[in-house]
Amino acid sequence: MFTPTATSAMFSGAVLWAMVWLAAEHVDEVLYVRDVVSTEKIKAWINDHKQLALIITEIVNMFLHGLGSPTSIAFNLGGTLVNAAVIFGFYPTYGVLKKPLRRWTDRISIRLNKWADQLEAREMEREALVKEAA
Repeated sequence: MFTPTATSAMFSGAVLWAMVWLAAEHVDEVLYVRDVVSTEKIKAWINDHKQLALIITEIVNMFLHGLGSPTSIAFNLGGTLVNAAVIFGFYPTYGVLKKPLRRWTDRISIRLNKWADQLEAREMEREALVKEAA
């Protein structure tokens, strides 16, 4: 049975681990850490060792929050769902979607730049016509 307390605990666990995974995405920006490890190395290791990565995150979850109460179990469950989604869903598909999305965004930016250039040319023509009329 999911009570409001259990639901809140599950949501809190999910948000905590989502923040941990977001921090892992920005490890290249930390001053001394970027000399030792990079985001790409982390992703490559996780893609090569998915099950071990999930077990490690679960061990960390158990040690941090324990199994002593139903609330802590709900918290761990929320974290487990996010960890499994990131490890088995997000990281494996990251490279697959990255190139097509980059091509798509590049095409859009090219079209937007052409459109902006056309608008600028029209504006310059209008200004020239106003100067001639005056």
